Amino acid sequence: MLRLFLLGKKNYRKRKKHFINNFYFSERTNTHVKLEWRPAASYGEVAVAGYKIYVNNRLAANLTHDQLSYTLTNGIACDIYTVHVQTISIEKNIVSPMSRGIQFAWPGMKPGAFRRIDDGQTGSIIVAWEHPQLEDEMEKLIGYKV
Repeated sequence: MLRLFLLGKKNYRKRKKHFINNFYFSERTNTHVKLEWRPAASYGEVAVAGYKIYVNNRLAANLTHDQLSYTLTNGIACDIYTVHVQTISIEKNIVSPMSRGIQFAWPGMKPGAFRRIDDGQTGSIIVAWEHPQLEDEMEKLIGYKV
């Protein structure tokens, strides 16, 4: 379970309010990865304005307080991504730290390096490629398409 603690005003440090509970994947496909979270049952006196989503330590989105999911698209197969969520309060002097990151490899397959290996003397072209990288090592490769 991922929890995000509120820091800022002195009286909140002792109580450690949880702003986010259950940060998890709800969908993972080759085209998108959807993350969801549940807000804490109570924030005490603090009003939440929204959430900031960081992907690989770069701000990717600003969401409103009622948006409790974020879908990443345009990922590169097998590349590693780290996602953090930060809660934003209406009061500017209360700052929430970023959550612990969820790290994952984008689903799919990355082709191996493709190269020409013939000597250029014959009329035939000979090519070779390295074994592709699979995000899930349990998957089986059934063929190649050139």
